Amino acid sequence: MSTSIQSGPIPVLITKSLQKMVNLAAGNLRLTAAKRHSFIVNEVSSEFQIETNEIILTTLLNQLLSAVVSNTNHSCIRIEAKEYDDVVFVTVKENSGIVNGSVVLNLDAIKILAMKMNGAITVSNTDNKLNSFLLSFPNFKVAN
Repeated sequence: MSTSIQSGPIPVLITKSLQKMVNLAAGNLRLTAAKRHSFIVNEVSSEFQIETNEIILTTLLNQLLSAVVSNTNHSCIRIEAKEYDDVVFVTVKENSGIVNGSVVLNLDAIKILAMKMNGAITVSNTDNKLNSFLLSFPNFKVAN
């Protein structure tokens, strides 16, 4: 009795560090933040790995952080991440209050990108002082 084993490409799952992705996006904006008397704090764990579309997520993070940084003054901008089951929640919080409403206009493009990842973005405001932008998306490969 002979047994044949079919060979073919073995699927390899490549995970990326979410902390490093946030560092890259934040690093590009540190000078802009400093000019606006703000600073960015990346509180994402170094062990947090993502498996989703890296290109879309990188673009999302860049656009979201850029929208927040360019519309705040004298602010501490914090980025946190948590995972529940297979869903990642990235929160961007800023404590100065948005300078103008243009950040909301920028969210339309960000929402479209989030939907490409089967994700969503929501905004909440507490006492007109603390704004939270919550990006949620599944943490697994999504077909393009």
